[in-house]
Amino acid sequence: MIDIPDLTPELLENLGKELGGCDFTDANQKTFLELRASSDVQAVPGNGKTTLLAAKLALLSRNWRSRTQGVCVMSHTNAARDEVEKSLMKHPTASAFLSYPH
Repeated sequence: MIDIPDLTPELLENLGKELGGCDFTDANQKTFLELRASSDVQAVPGNGKTTLLAAKLALLSRNWRSRTQGVCVMSHTNAARDEVEKSLMKHPTASAFLSYPH
């Protein structure tokens, strides 16, 4: 089972700081961040989909313990992939998602 920490206001504030000053207080954002199943995110360009994805990965990385199971993220653009990788490289725990088995 995917282990996601409870989304307290403090956790969301810290997550936002860790990712460069983002705000994750919108109800739709919280709903996505709390999901423990696969999902699609659809929105117009520039609406924060990639940032929200990086935030989800950062949340997952806090409690990820498996050495043999990983996370697969699919994107339709290389630009989104590059942006997610850049965000993960800067994060203290999410950077682990840039290597095997992810």
